[in-house]
Amino acid sequence: FNKWETKIYIFLERLTATITDRIITLTGQEKRDHLRYHIAHENKFTVIHSGVDLSRFSNAQADGDEMKDRLGIPKRTFVVGTVGRLTAIKGHKYLIEAARKILLTRPDMTFIFLGDGERMNDLKAQAASSGIYDKVKFLGWREDVAEVISTFDLFVLPSLNEGMGKVLVEAMAMGKPIIASDVGGISDLVKNEENGLLVPSEDAEAIARSILILHSSPMKRKEMGEKGKAIAVEYGADSMVQKIDRLYRELVGG
Repeated sequence: FNKWETKIYIFLERLTATITDRIITLTGQEKRDHLRYHIAHENKFTVIHSGVDLSRFSNAQADGDEMKDRLGIPKRTFVVGTVGRLTAIKGHKYLIEAARKILLTRPDMTFIFLGDGERMNDLKAQAASSGIYDKVKFLGWREDVAEVISTFDLFVLPSLNEGMGKVLVEAMAMGKPIIASDVGGISDLVKNEENGLLVPSEDAEAIARSILILHSSPMKRKEMGEKGKAIAVEYGADSMVQKIDRLYRELVGG
């Protein structure tokens, strides 16, 4: 939002906080943001992550090689992918710029963008003008998200801002190592050097460098993927419901 819209929303948040018993934030960073803007006293906040239905991802029986065939990608190709709305705040242009830098020396990669949005044509034009259009696949919206993610060797989320990034949980549940911008609540999900790598936002060079680091280390990718699976369980829908249930019982004195 612009400066004045932001001020209006902050005012409304402060106003409604006076009649609110508890405010749920999705991440610790979101809570810190609310405190920084003096929305309410710290004891009014409870952090409960937005639950993700992990069943279709953690139990996915997708065959990555079969999906690669369907997408026209050679089996031995290293795939870097992302999922989300193609809108400016998601920072996809920096991933395309990173792809351009990488493909100059490593042409054995394919980049997949799964999602649709108002930036679709601009991003396609950027890929074309960068001379990498044949290495970038824009798939639009599809129902078979888990099957497409199964083809990824790396999942990248180059957002400029992000509340939590539910799609990260889905990719982690499938054992995918993550490269993501260190913004918003992403650091709650992605532990740097544990289940992925965090990079500054709007930094194509850092994205490219991180992709190449993980590309060259299959063992590191495997370890990060396993750690990501363990973390993803904490963000499942069941965990969220249990935490909300406990909060409601506390508030009603049960």
